[in-house]
Amino acid sequence: MSWGFQLELLLHSSDSIASLEARAQTLAKRVAALKIRDTEHKKWAGVLALDLEALKSWGILGEIDGYHSPDGEENQRLAGEYLSPEELQEAYTIAVNAALFGAVGAGASGFQKGHSILFEAVAHRPKSRFYETIPPEFQRGLNNGRFWEQLPDLGNSGSAYPEVEDVLVQYFNDLDVTFVPAGLKILQRNREKFVPDFHLCSTIQGVKVGLSERAIRQYARFIHSINSDFMGPEIPQFIRMHGLQITQEQFGWLVKPYAEAVFGKDGDGNHFLEDWDMRAKDPLVQGYSKVARD
Repeated sequence: MSWGFQLELLLHSSDSIASLEARAQTLAKRVAALKIRDTEHKKWAGVLALDLEALKSWGILGEIDGYHSPDGEENQRLAGEYLSPEELQEAYTIAVNAALFGAVGAGASGFQKGHSILFEAVAHRPKSRFYETIPPEFQRGLNNGRFWEQLPDLGNSGSAYPEVEDVLVQYFNDLDVTFVPAGLKILQRNREKFVPDFHLCSTIQGVKVGLSERAIRQYARFIHSINSDFMGPEIPQFIRMHGLQITQEQFGWLVKPYAEAVFGKDGDGNHFLEDWDMRAKDPLVQGYSKVARD
């Protein structure tokens, strides 16, 4: 079914954030002023108004589109009943851009997982009334963004592993080295919110948890694509690829989890990777091991 909604993206700037906040406040006031008699319906409108004021993308999408809501279909119905198509479009635009701007919020992890939220709530959810607004190139951007958003949470949250696994196995061709500068900013921002180091696989009470061997091999392919001109055993101070400049420290963030997975063992003393001995000869792994020893 075609709803006629459109994807409206704002430039990421301080002016755009200020404009988005103003638009959200205006719509929140309109929603709060709706003349609703039913108590439950009034509660729905109150929650939507609060989420608009707070720029909570996941909450807005839950109230207008049923995302992650036990009352999903009912919320969709209420949104269609009480909001005009123009107001629905405005709420959707606010949710999308709030998710992509990310740093406008604080506290709740949803403010750091905007690409992941949009992928799950809209791009990968045919029941969404906004599903048809997502073009292939935007979905590719969401896959790049959610990959980098979830990395810092590997080993800290059970939900991060399936997300990263999905990107590496199902959408690997979407990963783009030209997104790396933006990805590193996301990674650095989210490292402050979650664990400083992430782990491709680890053990919990002696049981291996984490990415599959296939996903780890894909991860290795990706970091090699960033550093495709790497020839020696040293991690270079700067890696120049597609005009990118990545510091040794930043590249080390990506290599360390791979090197640890290569040498890692489960509770029975078995290596995580069957081909660990071959991968131990990988120049990136050897380079990281030398830097770590020094």
